[in-house]
Amino acid sequence: MVVCGAVIVAFTLCFEQGVIPVSQPIDMAKAMTKWSSTEILPPAAYDRPYRGKISITIANSEKELREKCELTTPKIIACAWVDYKGTCTIVRRDDKHLEAMAMPIAWVLRHETAHCNGWGKDHTGMRKPNKGDL
Repeated sequence: MVVCGAVIVAFTLCFEQGVIPVSQPIDMAKAMTKWSSTEILPPAAYDRPYRGKISITIANSEKELREKCELTTPKIIACAWVDYKGTCTIVRRDDKHLEAMAMPIAWVLRHETAHCNGWGKDHTGMRKPNKGDL
């Protein structure tokens, strides 16, 4: 992840099939103020690129996200699973929704990719973001 200036976050996930660049205009100072005391990022053991095919779907509403994820959990912004072919599927809320929450897309993708890497739904070892996560 790279901070460009003070307002653009770029995060690149590298996979066997290629590179997926993700950019999001966001005030990182605001994101850190809002989220620095919240455990959201995965433990280091799972915080790495997924070594297989990945599919990312954008859900434009909470209803659509819940339907695609088949979840009723409160405060859901994304979900992920690995299918029988080994494809990691991530479904996340749209950019506008995440920006309104001051939630960096990069953090969402890191969290969900960690689930594809075997991190459990119980979120054991979840950690708070720090300046190194900008």
